[in-house]
Amino acid sequence: VIPAGNSELAKNLFLLGSLLENNDFLELSRELVLKIEPRIREHAAFYYNWFDLYTLQTAKFLEIAVTGKDWETKRQEVSELFIPYSCKLGGENEHLGLLQGKLQQGKTLIYICLDKTCKAPKEDVAKEDLETLYQAQAK
Repeated sequence: VIPAGNSELAKNLFLLGSLLENNDFLELSRELVLKIEPRIREHAAFYYNWFDLYTLQTAKFLEIAVTGKDWETKRQEVSELFIPYSCKLGGENEHLGLLQGKLQQGKTLIYICLDKTCKAPKEDVAKEDLETLYQAQAK
């Protein structure tokens, strides 16, 4: 199945809007979903990509930020874990809004955030952390 270009555009607007904290992108993505929502409800199987975006917008979307010198290795480790409805980002500088104020010299830290609010940083993500994430998404 080849996803429709418009649904891919809308999904990318949502992801970019979330990463770049661009409310215009987020709002445009929401507007696009609202226009097709009646069709999604009637024929969800035929509008899977739109339904996926709808779920992204209505579920609790997690942001996982990794900062420090070994950010790429740690981000890769986190990416190997199944964490639905999340984005993983990182770097050695604070170029994205979610990374600002989180860089600590000599440490590679993982921040788990929900609605731009982050828990205390950790050096590794354990199974217990994942269970906490799933519970937070379900509330």
